[in-house]
Amino acid sequence: MKVMKGLCANAIPFNVLRNLQFVEMVMAINNGPKGYKPPSSEKERTVLLDECKRHVDKDLAPIKDTWFHQGVSIVLDGWSNVKHMPLINVLTVNSRIVMFLYADDFSGVEKTGVAIAEYLIKAIEEIKPSNVLQVVTDNDANCKAVEKEIQKVYKHIFLPPYVVHTLNLIFKDFAESFEWLRNTYKQGNTIVKYIINHSQGLAMYRENSKLELLKVEKTRFASHYILLKRLLVCREALATTVMLNNRKEWVKQGDENTRKISALVAETIGSYFLWEEVEHVVKITKPIYHLIKFADGKGPKMGEFYEKMDSMLGEIQEIMKTNKYANCYSEMETIVTARWTKMNYTIHCLGFALTPRFYDTHYLSTHAP
Repeated sequence: MKVMKGLCANAIPFNVLRNLQFVEMVMAINNGPKGYKPPSSEKERTVLLDECKRHVDKDLAPIKDTWFHQGVSIVLDGWSNVKHMPLINVLTVNSRIVMFLYADDFSGVEKTGVAIAEYLIKAIEEIKPSNVLQVVTDNDANCKAVEKEIQKVYKHIFLPPYVVHTLNLIFKDFAESFEWLRNTYKQGNTIVKYIINHSQGLAMYRENSKLELLKVEKTRFASHYILLKRLLVCREALATTVMLNNRKEWVKQGDENTRKISALVAETIGSYFLWEEVEHVVKITKPIYHLIKFADGKGPKMGEFYEKMDSMLGEIQEIMKTNKYANCYSEMETIVTARWTKMNYTIHCLGFALTPRFYDTHYLSTHAP
């Protein structure tokens, strides 16, 4: 019970009990001398923390040893912590493992191409330039400037953008180019926001569905597909919810604006045209979503992107043949091709050429001249 009280008093999640280090800590205390007292917080955050860091560095040494033989990719990732501090992570990736190096706070620092390049050069020097094959960044304009700055110093290092981010931009390009797709997403988003933002309406919906509606952040990859796909699955539950008598009574008690929005949402949910449009959007964008899932998975993927992109475009073409928006395919192809052309880096071509599954067994069994 003392352990339980300690967890609750310090807001420690219960899943810490599954953690091997926690179990080892309890065993160490149990095997310690009688009357053992924990170290002071001052000692923990100074001497013991430094010692722990040295232990971690020692454990990571075998991974760092692989950099010389296997090479390494540096991944740069920007994010904000709970205090809304802008941070940039530096991670290293090779066929062995992904390793977090460090993160720096960029508060008060303008994220220009030069500033990020200087930060990257420090990481490259720490890893050693001869070990670095590529630096992966996102598709922002300042990252394009980073590429120019880095290649002034290290001409052998490639700086391709994230494949997943590139694919996600295809969704955004589709939404900007096709009004029917943009309007469908807006209507779907309005339904989701209305249900989720009204606690009584949400409670009524939950009585009719085991699945939650997904309020997807704009920064989330494939947000258009994820939101509309879940909406389609929950169609019946939504239709049942808007027809409930107690929901109608609840709406009557609201102000004029609430009644107006509720009537619009109910009309939208009851519209056959909306669901037909949602089905069209989900079918068309499904191949892109599947490729994002593939690219975001574990393991080396670089060598398979060319073939996967061709297959994705072929799937979209096949879907569009029987689609009411078939005349939009040529523009879709242009958008996909334009985005993919920006990803045309030599290192991707090399990865494709070195992927064994694209060769037959006879070729692979033949000795090189």
